Amino acid sequence: MGQNYSKQSNNGKSDVNFKEQPFGMSLIPVECIIFVLSKVPVSDIKNCRLVCRIWQQLIDGHSVWKEKCLHENIFFPSREVLNINEYPTNFFRSIYLKKPFNRNLLKNSTGEENLSQWTVIENGGDKWLVEKEAVGVDPFPEDGIKTCFSTSYMNCSKSQLIDLSREGVPQEVMDNARPKIEVSEWYAARFDCGSTYELTVRLLDKNYEPQDEFHYGPQEVAQWQGRQWIQTKHLFEHYPPGVRYIQFRHSGKDTQFWAGHYGSKMCGAKVTFVFNK
Repeated sequence: MGQNYSKQSNNGKSDVNFKEQPFGMSLIPVECIIFVLSKVPVSDIKNCRLVCRIWQQLIDGHSVWKEKCLHENIFFPSREVLNINEYPTNFFRSIYLKKPFNRNLLKNSTGEENLSQWTVIENGGDKWLVEKEAVGVDPFPEDGIKTCFSTSYMNCSKSQLIDLSREGVPQEVMDNARPKIEVSEWYAARFDCGSTYELTVRLLDKNYEPQDEFHYGPQEVAQWQGRQWIQTKHLFEHYPPGVRYIQFRHSGKDTQFWAGHYGSKMCGAKVTFVFNK
């Protein structure tokens, strides 16, 4: 049976013209087919592509994935906000599967998985430690935080590299829209021991060359002046096109040279996109 259809548009809408479909589906409005396909679990949707070319076209295009995003309240920026005429290929599929604009791009940001996802650069003194209780400081500053990283009497530093493409951010977004990027972290010194804390966040291009940078510290808290959690925060904006990676690096140590883990503590690190509504 022949089929007559037009190409999927890139504006997030379907322009399919159904004249002939298998099983008499020509009587079903395209919007209904999109709605039904949007309810199919991701694990099964690949099988739906085999039904006919029309279904394959809808699934490979924007319509089905955009509907899934709308149904599950997954945020995506408009073309006007992104400053583009057409959505990039696989834009909504990537947004649905990766959800880059709805979450913290840092993984294991507060030590729930020990040091997993982090590259340890310096492991001085008694090395990095993940504490399940905030020892020597106030209770954790946010609901949901149950662990923190703790440093020792020699410098402890580690970093995490965020690959924006792997996290589902289209290159066109970083080149045309260049959305604001907010970075933050909580740190604290023990009440009985002085410590230092330092944070550096860099926006890197495809060759890992810095395009913008935020540097905080080294911030020293004197002995007997600690206990409270302090949040450092920065908003990247007006950075150049071409950003492909974000490097997050923090470090700390105590200033008394005490054995154990009396250095600065960190938790709740975040790297998120910020869009004007």
